[in-house]
Amino acid sequence: MVSIGTLCCILLLLTPSVQSSQRHLSLASALGSNMVLQRRVPARLWGWSEPGDTITITVGSHEVHTAVADSVSGAWEVNLPAREANSSGTTVGIQSSDQNTHILLTDILFGDVLLCSGQSNMELPTIFVDRGEVDELLSRLEDFTLIRLLVVERNPFNHGPDIGVLVPWSLPSPSSLVGSQTVPFGNWFSALCWATGRARHESNNLPLGLIQADAGSTPIQAWLPPDAAVACRRPAPWTDDFDYWGTRLPPSSFFDSIIKPLAPMRLAAVVWYHGESNLPLPGAEEEEAAYYRCALATMVSAWRLLWAQEWGLVTIQLHAMRRRHYSPTGFALLRQAQHDSSAALSNTHMVTAIDLGDPGDDLHPKYKLQLAQRITWSLEGLLSSTLLAHETSGPVAVGAQFRSGRIIIHFAPATVGSDGIVLSPAPACPVEASDCVGLQLVALEGGVVQVHPVRTQHVSTVGATLVMAQEAATERMQESEGGDRLFVQYCWGPWPLATIFNEAGLPAPPFRFPVAASRSAALHTDL
Repeated sequence: MVSIGTLCCILLLLTPSVQSSQRHLSLASALGSNMVLQRRVPARLWGWSEPGDTITITVGSHEVHTAVADSVSGAWEVNLPAREANSSGTTVGIQSSDQNTHILLTDILFGDVLLCSGQSNMELPTIFVDRGEVDELLSRLEDFTLIRLLVVERNPFNHGPDIGVLVPWSLPSPSSLVGSQTVPFGNWFSALCWATGRARHESNNLPLGLIQADAGSTPIQAWLPPDAAVACRRPAPWTDDFDYWGTRLPPSSFFDSIIKPLAPMRLAAVVWYHGESNLPLPGAEEEEAAYYRCALATMVSAWRLLWAQEWGLVTIQLHAMRRRHYSPTGFALLRQAQHDSSAALSNTHMVTAIDLGDPGDDLHPKYKLQLAQRITWSLEGLLSSTLLAHETSGPVAVGAQFRSGRIIIHFAPATVGSDGIVLSPAPACPVEASDCVGLQLVALEGGVVQVHPVRTQHVSTVGATLVMAQEAATERMQESEGGDRLFVQYCWGPWPLATIFNEAGLPAPPFRFPVAASRSAALHTDL
């Protein structure tokens, strides 16, 4: 026979207690001590608690806000009044109405928040860049205590309302930037994101929060919301599913696990470095590039809609790479898709990296400081409007024409500057010669496509134009019989040999245009 005492013990074990069924007050993982919240907009705090709880938020010692947890999910949020940047940290206390749980956040700053996203070239940790650049990136860390770092977990299987965090908000240190025994390899901070943050902070000395939310080897469909993934379809036989370290994943996996849970966080801008995993294979170059053009523009629009905020965006045009098994034309078409998407989006700048290839590691260039400086100039143009167009972008070609026996390439004057186009000698090709491309004329001669390199000495500059020598231009125009049979193209392949720059030293992005027979041909001079 079971005794009364034993039966009571069994019943206590089988009956859930009131305490264990309660959902205790918690804060979203994207928030924490040492964080930076976005200035000049209502900054949002959010989390979860017991449904119906009243949440009290105290900023500093006097500012008090309240919220009521949702009656079903227990989710709560509070929008703090917009405020200017501060360099002295404040406290935020959060307490639920049951008085049993209290969260205290310390050293909270208000400034700008950047989200660094994309694939492996954004993920690449500081320790793997050039040794000299590592020394520079680790120098004077005491001057950057107003920069704070957050690393988001790369977990495509997270389907909850909160992100996972690899490294919570922290100050920059050797252990967080290049690793230590207590900081695992995958948690080390992005070299490019950190280099950009340093340069940005040196330009305005404001607090800066850097959120690293990237994942190497991910195609763009991994970052699309489900409805956007339907809007942009890859050409058959390719599907939107993708391989991630040996696991086949559906599209939207990283949108669902990283981007969607982060959306309550107010941002100043997003920096997006991506494209390698969507390089077209031979046979579907045009279709794959068209897919990327659709996907990038759709992704950004969907993200901004989710955030309910049109933050600034800096996209990075793919750097020089070896051909490998990809289509040579595919590199050019993907870069063009990146350019076209960026040009079509508002509050967006594209930074080209075509001249920043690394023959020692062409997939992951180990030199990041120059690229970071270009990103910083673009951020300055987007967020502060203190720089002119040619100080944030290389010269953008808008069309080509045949006139008075010469081929003339026109550039948008605003992207050139008052000193006009700057021509540099072609650099030596550091990889296979067939991968290297500069300025070329492409002619259909006798039914056969002929590609003719144009040497720098055969080109002169006049303001915002390039003028090709008369003899070469006339010969090619006659051989091709004009019309749509002659094209001028620049850096149209895997490894660009950049020779066209503006007065700020920024390179022209790749371009390809038919040579129009007269000035009446449409030139996109509004760019």
